[in-house]
Amino acid sequence: MQYTPKLPEENDNVSSSSPVKDFTILLSGLIGIIVVVYMALGFAIDWAVEKMDPRTEAKVFKTISFDLGLDEDHDVRKSAILQRMVDELNRDCTRLPVKFKVYAIPDEMINAMALPGGTILVFGGLLDIMDSENALMMVLGHELGHFNNRDHLKGIGRSLVLMVLSSMLMGPNNMLNDWMSTSLTLSQLAYSRGQESKADAFGLKALQCRYGHVSGSTQFFDTMSKKHHIGNVQKFFVSHPVSEERVANLKALAAQQGFGEGKLTPLREELKTEKLMED
Repeated sequence: MQYTPKLPEENDNVSSSSPVKDFTILLSGLIGIIVVVYMALGFAIDWAVEKMDPRTEAKVFKTISFDLGLDEDHDVRKSAILQRMVDELNRDCTRLPVKFKVYAIPDEMINAMALPGGTILVFGGLLDIMDSENALMMVLGHELGHFNNRDHLKGIGRSLVLMVLSSMLMGPNNMLNDWMSTSLTLSQLAYSRGQESKADAFGLKALQCRYGHVSGSTQFFDTMSKKHHIGNVQKFFVSHPVSEERVANLKALAAQQGFGEGKLTPLREELKTEKLMED
């Protein structure tokens, strides 16, 4: 038999796999691990922050910078008035163990929101449609209700994990952290129907305590419903569904608790700006 030399079918010194394929598999596995850890830590933090007491919350979130430019952008005079209103309401009625910080934001947005650590934002668009101090106090009491029910802490765990990771990798002041800070704030715009109902009930009881009656409790919702065609109001309805059922629930609760009607207190003129929403 004649011998015919030929190359071996396999070369032990050359890999049969593709470097690009190997890198893709390795990267996919690493990303998968990061996602699992990220989600697990997020859920763990969600559980932990919802269980922490308000004093601990204030200490924890005091170290986290919500880079929203509040100190530069808020209206000092209006903020001071709102601060006194919240302080008096909490001192005399709600008695939450939180030192609240209230900011009046000169923006057309019709909203108020509760942020972690005891921060409350009240936007100029909301102040401009308030018909009485009672109506505004109902809104403030509603926000205190979110604090009482820990609503403002729900679902922020994964955002906090990402903020911490980005701070470790890119430093505390980076674009991702700025974006996440804004996202954390915007996440407070939307609550479930159950959360809103409980906050409404809390605000109603606070209103009764403050004035001895609940006149003005539905005034804000009535005004919003009449102006539903205005652009700023439509934006509010996206995250805060206002229905006849919600108003009816407030009236039913007032009747059940024996809360009566009384004289409305005019809203301080200092809180008003140029009307943004004409009839």
